[in-house]
Amino acid sequence: MDAAHVKLLTIVVGSEYKNELSDTLKTLGVPGFTIGEVRGQGSHEPRISFWDGTNIKIEILANAGVTERVLDYLNKNYLPRVALIAYVMDVAAIPAGQFESKG
Repeated sequence: MDAAHVKLLTIVVGSEYKNELSDTLKTLGVPGFTIGEVRGQGSHEPRISFWDGTNIKIEILANAGVTERVLDYLNKNYLPRVALIAYVMDVAAIPAGQFESKG
């Protein structure tokens, strides 16, 4: 399979941070990302009503340098004041050419 080996960085955070994080990710050199509304339950209290807001999941496919830059920024500028979780996985992505020499 002709795939690019990249990192998948996933960030789950309150939807009130969507615009702020979108702008920040572009500034940090993220070539693109996907945002979707998600629900779940964990160590933080669940958001049980419309007034509580919703959570979003941001997915980024990028090289290790970009994902490390984003994680460092989140760690310094969002934690501990913002309830969020972020994690990185190694993935193979197609089309491979879309991920060459970015970031």
